[in-house]
Amino acid sequence: MLHEFISKTAPQGPALPLEAGDALVVVLKVPAAGKSKTRLHTCFGPHETQKLATAMAADTFERFSCGECAQARRVCCFAPSDERKEASRLAPGWELSPMASRDLKSSDLGTALRDEYVRIRSQSRGAVVFLGSDAPDLPIDYVLDACACARQGTAAICEALDGGYVLLALPANAPPEVFDGVKWSCSETANSQRERLSNCGVSVRTLLGRWSDIDEVTDVHALLERLKTSKACPRVLAMAPKLEAMLAIWKPGEEKQQPPSTITGVAPWAQPTAPQEPWAANAALRARLQAR
Repeated sequence: MLHEFISKTAPQGPALPLEAGDALVVVLKVPAAGKSKTRLHTCFGPHETQKLATAMAADTFERFSCGECAQARRVCCFAPSDERKEASRLAPGWELSPMASRDLKSSDLGTALRDEYVRIRSQSRGAVVFLGSDAPDLPIDYVLDACACARQGTAAICEALDGGYVLLALPANAPPEVFDGVKWSCSETANSQRERLSNCGVSVRTLLGRWSDIDEVTDVHALLERLKTSKACPRVLAMAPKLEAMLAIWKPGEEKQQPPSTITGVAPWAQPTAPQEPWAANAALRARLQAR
């Protein structure tokens, strides 16, 4: 095993809020019709997909703008660089940091993250947490406990169900080289990132429980199922009736879909893929998550 799990070592009491020296970085590819989340187009079409990506991003920035995250430095690292106005609208009150144009490609993602990490570290000496904008209902407690782990000198990572990761918390001793050579956009991304951290001399722990990012049509269905009992993502939830109607008539493998009808049910094949129970050994954390 390249890593340990955060389980019994996670805080047993209330979650510790982020501190003034910490930084929370949300990486945003500004949604654009025909370019955002293209694997969703066969069901929702490019324009509805853009609306969904925009709603997920706005919900993400809103959720991490206050409460336990209010004291941290909050940064929106966005691309393309000429979409500052839209990034500002999606992330009001957040520090805006444009990427270079080359960083839209997955092959250059490591360079983008490394450059942003260097910039952040010049002013922030606490934990630095990287998130995407496509896991909009990621529990805030995941971020808080991962950040607490990083403040103690150990990196923390939360795996995505597809083998990537949705959260990375870096301690002050992590060098910029932790992003070099990572295999991006594949089923080995999380493993590759852990291995790179280890090679750089940074200890790493993994959250005991993976979370879903939204890349596939079935991920959207799973998200809508979770939001039936969650307080997160009001903008996504407002789109639920139309999205569920589209899901009900979607036929996998067909490029063109009929317009949504009055059908409100969900297709029987679309079984939700629920994230694994987070930190199953930690009853205190489970109680905190259920109370939110």
